[in-house]
Amino acid sequence: MELRAVFKQLSTDFGIQDRVKALNESDRFECELAAYKVDRLIGLDMVPVTVLRTIKGHPGALQFWINDAINVRKMLEQKVQPGGWCDIRPQYNLMNVFDILIHNTDRTQENALFTKDWTLVLIDHTRAFPALVKNPTLLYKGRARGASSTGGTAGSSQRGSADEGTHSLSSEASDHLAAQTTRSAAERLHRAQHCRRRDGPLMVHALS
Repeated sequence: MELRAVFKQLSTDFGIQDRVKALNESDRFECELAAYKVDRLIGLDMVPVTVLRTIKGHPGALQFWINDAINVRKMLEQKVQPGGWCDIRPQYNLMNVFDILIHNTDRTQENALFTKDWTLVLIDHTRAFPALVKNPTLLYKGRARGASSTGGTAGSSQRGSADEGTHSLSSEASDHLAAQTTRSAAERLHRAQHCRRRDGPLMVHALS
């Protein structure tokens, strides 16, 4: 059995004279590793297996490659209708909660993928965990109190889609979303996690 992986070694260095910029605007493979650890720690299993490796003398993050996946942008452009066992709506909610938790400022339609059985996979977290406060970017549809008119729950129905753009929520709207999700949607999020696991683990720890 052949396994594929992508190796990310980029760790932007703006120099010691611009430490603030380096901490908040750089792409760092270390954040990819941290995002994977957080994902596994809270039991989401949405981030592919990611481990630290040194290849040809260069340290970096080695991440499991998801075969035959389609990203959200292509899904929208090709008008592909999701039809997996798990509803996509609570999976989008799990993604939003995760992005708020790691303060991800770079969620796009290109780095949210669906497998053939419509299980959501999240990649590209090199800009997560910024040192300074910056509003997280969410794939988000509907309306949230304090957010723009395009805020809300990603995917209006199982046959719906993600929002056609990304939105940077204000800190107040992000806090409200997190609190609202915690209060009223905790059970649905738990069901989403359970549903994702019914067909077995998404990825084995083959790279560990």
